[in-house]
Amino acid sequence: MLWYERKTSSMSCDDKHATRLGRSCLRPEGPRGAFITPGRRASLTEDHKMATAWRVLVLAVILVHSAHTFLPNLELTPPGTENTRTHESITKDGVLSIALKVFQDLAQQKGKVLDVAALKGDLVAEEIFKLYYGVPVSTKRFKMALDEIIRSNNEVDFLLPDDAKSHSEAEKFKEAKMLILEKKKQTISNIIKERYPAARTSLGGLLHTLQDFYSHSNWIELGNVDNTNKGMTLHNDIIGVTAGSTEKTCGPCSSSAKCDPILTPILRAEKLTSGYPNAAVPDGKCAHGGDSRPGINKDTTSPAMSPQHHLHQDAARLALKATEEVLQDIRESVDGPLFVKFLELEPPSTISFVIDTTGSMSDDILAAKERVFSIIESKKGTLNEPSVYVLVPFNDPDFGPALITDNPEEFKTAIEQLVANGGGDTPEMCLSGLQLALLSTPPDSEIYVFTDAVAKDYELKNRVLTLCQETRSKVTFLLTDAYSRRKRRSSGNMRLTSSRTDDATRSRGCGRSSVGSRGCEARSRTRSGTSARGRTRRSSWQPDIRHRRPSRLDSSYLSAEYRQGAHLRRLHPGTGHGHRSEPSGSLTGLGHSSRATSHHMSQSSSGHQGRIRRQSSESDFSLYQDIALTSGGQFISSTKSELSSVTKIIEDSVSFSTVTLLQLRKSPPTPPQNFTFNIDSSVSNVSLYITGKPQFSLFNPAGASYTGVAKPSPIASSQVAGSLERVILTSPVQPGTWTLQVTSAAEFTVRVTGDSLVDLTYDFVEEVRGTHPGFMKISGRPRAGAPANMLVRVSGLKTFPTVSLNSLYLTDIQGTILQQLPLNRTASPDTFRAVSNSLPRDQFLVILNGVDGARNTLQRVSPSLNTISASRVQLLNTLTSLYPGEKYEIPFTVNNSGSESNFTILVQGGEGFVSEFHPHSIRLSTNQAVNGSVKLNVPASTEPGTLLTLTVQSETADKSDFNYAFLQLAVSQKVTDFDPPLCNITSLKQNCSSLTKDHCSSLSWSMEAKISDNGTRIEKIYRNFRNSTLILKEQEKAETKEVRVIQTISCCFNEVDITAVDTVGNVGKCEVRFEFKSSGTASALSVSSSLLMLCSLLCGVLIIPFG
Repeated sequence: MLWYERKTSSMSCDDKHATRLGRSCLRPEGPRGAFITPGRRASLTEDHKMATAWRVLVLAVILVHSAHTFLPNLELTPPGTENTRTHESITKDGVLSIALKVFQDLAQQKGKVLDVAALKGDLVAEEIFKLYYGVPVSTKRFKMALDEIIRSNNEVDFLLPDDAKSHSEAEKFKEAKMLILEKKKQTISNIIKERYPAARTSLGGLLHTLQDFYSHSNWIELGNVDNTNKGMTLHNDIIGVTAGSTEKTCGPCSSSAKCDPILTPILRAEKLTSGYPNAAVPDGKCAHGGDSRPGINKDTTSPAMSPQHHLHQDAARLALKATEEVLQDIRESVDGPLFVKFLELEPPSTISFVIDTTGSMSDDILAAKERVFSIIESKKGTLNEPSVYVLVPFNDPDFGPALITDNPEEFKTAIEQLVANGGGDTPEMCLSGLQLALLSTPPDSEIYVFTDAVAKDYELKNRVLTLCQETRSKVTFLLTDAYSRRKRRSSGNMRLTSSRTDDATRSRGCGRSSVGSRGCEARSRTRSGTSARGRTRRSSWQPDIRHRRPSRLDSSYLSAEYRQGAHLRRLHPGTGHGHRSEPSGSLTGLGHSSRATSHHMSQSSSGHQGRIRRQSSESDFSLYQDIALTSGGQFISSTKSELSSVTKIIEDSVSFSTVTLLQLRKSPPTPPQNFTFNIDSSVSNVSLYITGKPQFSLFNPAGASYTGVAKPSPIASSQVAGSLERVILTSPVQPGTWTLQVTSAAEFTVRVTGDSLVDLTYDFVEEVRGTHPGFMKISGRPRAGAPANMLVRVSGLKTFPTVSLNSLYLTDIQGTILQQLPLNRTASPDTFRAVSNSLPRDQFLVILNGVDGARNTLQRVSPSLNTISASRVQLLNTLTSLYPGEKYEIPFTVNNSGSESNFTILVQGGEGFVSEFHPHSIRLSTNQAVNGSVKLNVPASTEPGTLLTLTVQSETADKSDFNYAFLQLAVSQKVTDFDPPLCNITSLKQNCSSLTKDHCSSLSWSMEAKISDNGTRIEKIYRNFRNSTLILKEQEKAETKEVRVIQTISCCFNEVDITAVDTVGNVGKCEVRFEFKSSGTASALSVSSSLLMLCSLLCGVLIIPFG
């Protein structure tokens, strides 16, 4: 894992899950319903009239006021824009630049110097990761984090096309600056609170507005070709003089002539101006321009789109420089290890367990503990050492809380202290625990569920499937004694305790069906734990909290975490058909999973969720099978005694580069049938996981065979435990096509994995046309019977440049090729586009197809199953943040392209914020739509940083089809405090006389300081120095939080930097530097603040105060 020592040297020279209002949702698709508000129900005829008028109005507004900015991306390349820099490319280069800077500083702390000169041309993630780690490592999760930032950046164009301040237009510079500062503070605060998705969302919006300043203003025309405007990102710096509201700034300019319309007096006076939307330009002001109209935008290299196209590269260069500068500011304002996690700069590896703690689970808990201990010891110090550990216990009626930590010792302690008891009846709260784990685990992870009982919270199935799809998480169920029908008869309650916590932390989580209820949220607030410092931690429902590993931080970067403490943190949950293409061939090695059956929750008009009681039966285990297969995981049953062997699959998956080569499920009977999978030259460490106990023979490319554990072979070995046979291919694995011949009278599954840096992620996207075209990710399932665009991102191509990719296969789970889609290149070398005229009606897998340099077939399976839907749900959200004590209304639409049906509308999640929603049920004919809304009420006591996870779901009456829209919004604190914390050095003592370099470590010097904040309160204090100790002592005053800092530093070092951050993200920095004379005494250099005069008179020190 990466640990970080703070460097304070200056730098030289989309949410991921948010839903949007895209252009395609406004295409005429038939009648839409009226916006249904409480107390009013409109007839479909009235709905149609109102909705049609609404759509025409919005469409007209968007056509007239299309977003005017740097292009969001170049996935759609308008003519003349081939050399254009986009928001995506500028953001990507800025993040890569700061990532390289982080790696350089980390290497320097280890006494190494990175050979940056070896990096040729544009920065590439694979190259800078290899430069630091010394070997090729996966950049998949880093690229996913980068995509989140870029997506949030692009969504400003798609969601807020007419908001002048968001685009630095219409001379709204002051408002744009306030927006940038607010989002900067939100980013810093969310990183400190370890809410990384929320931080990436706020960062993306910040960068869009900042980058647009250089494209939309006349900053370049004023001669600033090398210098950025610091006033846009720093509170105390001025932006410059803006032209008056009635002051003329532009004159006439021929649309065909290359000229500068900005008036000479404006340029001479060095006044700032920017373009106004073309349809609403005040007299004498500058137009944005474009569409062959005069104006001052520098968005592209196209003369038709950008009148000042010849200045585009200058604007893009300064936008990149400003991006790097604000990223460096943010980096210096947060704890180093947090910034590393924020950008996902560590090789990704996660352990996430959901464990049933009812009375009969003692053996399972023991097996989980043994496996965890083995993984921790075997992976320690390697690139595969897990960076995140997640544990969610569940019982009946309780589940949670979630433990998220990067400290393996804390994780071991938590599992050791799980106690199996309670439970009563057989069904348990399994899906509630799994839902909590999905919200607590980093994306693209594998989650393991340990249980021996069916789920009683069956109604959460669709919610769980939604979260699996949105987080790309795979779920594997490890079921023991599944069919013994054992009941828990012991009494008591499950406990999850820690040696670092007292009885106050022994929470029951949220029981029963309190998913989304206020009662659960209230309990989570009252059951706070106490850190080793004795401070109470206030719990809020937010999955992205992690506890850092103190022992390793002590060796490289010591962090004193004020208010939150530096120990175990616990989370309490606040929630708990188109045309089918004819097969064009067969891709053996894949199978079929039955369609997920939906069960809904009845909901009252208040929006709180009810429950459906369901009698358990043997077939209820099909629920787990469906979730496992749909998410790309596995369903494995065994006896209690066999579980220890089964859990070896967990150890296999703890790797930063695991890829799937084959995934199938076949229904009986299966006569002898061959399935093939391909191993290319980038793949190693290949394993097969076969369930259902079929008879099989495995053949390598040369024809050598292996027929199972009873017959040893040089090409493979295997272990059998329960329903699983785990086959390990002998290394080095021979590249080429391997064949698995299977005969079975029962259903069986096969999954083949290996290690490789070449892997894929993909999104279903929709085209956004207009002045600034691009692709926008859709939320929910893709639509039946409609064309589908896919953006496919492939990692590892730079490491394996001879790989050639040509197509995507869409296959059913039994291996039949349903469609083959050509891959088309985009402006980004690792991003491809594929188009389907109509997606398959059956569930389908996406498989990347190509060849390596030796002409071996390369295939990667994205293991989650996709399902299309005849309905579509869109959250028409323009909110970027929520604020405590305020109410909101988020509109949504539901439309139906299938046959006439009744639909139930469900609003799930909401973490207690949902007060009501309408409608609850609707009937839609073909191509008909209806509008609705969700009302949110954010309690005034809500902790800033709390994450709202909201799902609006439509479900047919017969449960055969459902779709959803998914939204995550962070609760922010309104920023009225712009003053940084203050520092007052009260004493400084040194004992560094008569020292030599060889003996300096035996002596030390110390300082005391008083740190205060007059606005909100201090959130964190930390410093850059590893060979020192830091003690914090706090005291409350009437309106001020003051903290006394005592720090002791080795005499081998003569400087220390302290950083303090308040709760809204204001940052203060204080640097203390000694100058030792040869005799070892300290001499005063200068005093930079009269506030600190007392210290300067008493001790020789250079003090750079906060500010």
